[in-house]
Amino acid sequence: MIKIENLNKNYGEKQVIHNINLEIKKGELCGFIGPNGAGKTTIMKILTCLLKPGSGNVYIKNFSVIDSPIDVKRHIGYLPENSSLYEDMTINQYLEFFSEIYGMDKKISKKRILELLNDLGLNDRADENISSLSNGMKRKVAIIRAILHDPEVLIFDEPTVNLDPITSSSVRKFMKELQRKGKTIFFSTHNLYEVESICERIVMINKGKIILDGTIDELKDKFGEHVLVKFKKDNKIQSVRIDKSSVAKCVEQLSDGGEVISINREFDFEDIFEKLVEDGG
Repeated sequence: MIKIENLNKNYGEKQVIHNINLEIKKGELCGFIGPNGAGKTTIMKILTCLLKPGSGNVYIKNFSVIDSPIDVKRHIGYLPENSSLYEDMTINQYLEFFSEIYGMDKKISKKRILELLNDLGLNDRADENISSLSNGMKRKVAIIRAILHDPEVLIFDEPTVNLDPITSSSVRKFMKELQRKGKTIFFSTHNLYEVESICERIVMINKGKIILDGTIDELKDKFGEHVLVKFKKDNKIQSVRIDKSSVAKCVEQLSDGGEVISINREFDFEDIFEKLVEDGG
C-alpha cells in the first residue's frame, strides 16, 4: 500500500533523507519513531504530496507522489501534527463542509459523520462550536476530518500529541479498530509505550536513515537480554528472571518437580531507543 524507493531529500546543501527504502503492507499498523530532527515529518510530508522528493519515488496504492499526486491524495487520510480547525463552526458544520470538499454524497456523508462521532464519543457535542471543545476533543475532530472520506491509507503525524492519558488511550483504541477494518496506518510518535502497545511493526529513523525495522517479537528476540520464566512448583506460581543464554538449562531444572507456565523475553524499548540514538544509528 505504501512503497518508498530510494528516497532522498535535501534542504539546500544539507541532505536530510538518505536513500530510504520501505514498504508498508495492506492492513499494517506501523509506528514510525525517531528523535527530533530525524526526518519523520519530512517523509510524511512527501507521502502526502506536501513536499517533493529530491530523488527516488513514493507510491500509494501504486500511484506515484510525483506523477499522480491527485490520485494519491484521493486514497489517503492525513492528520498533521498541528491541525487548524475552523473554530467558529460547530462540529457538524465543519465536518459537513469537508464532506463537500471531498465530493461525498450528502446522505452518505451524514451517515458517516454520525458513525464517526459515535465511535469517538463526540455525538452529544456535535452542535457545539469547536472553540468550546477541549484539546482532546479538537484532536478527535481532526481525526474524523482526516478519515471522513473513508480512505484506505492513513498517515498520522503525532496523533496523540499533547493529549491527556484517557484521550490518548481512546485514540489508540480507535486506531486499532481502524486496522481491524482493513486500514493501513503509518503514524509517527515520540511515545514509545504507544508503539509497543498497539503496533505489530516499528520503524525507527535517525539522521535521515532507517536504523531499525521489525515486529515487536523480532525486536524482543534481537534486543531482549533477559527472560522472565513463570513456573508452578509445590502448588505455587513463581517467576525467575534469567539471562536469555540460560533458558534451556533453567527449563530443564524447573521441569524436575515443577511445571513451566510461560517464558517471556523482557524488552526495555526506551533503553534500546536511547542506545541506538547515542550510537549514532
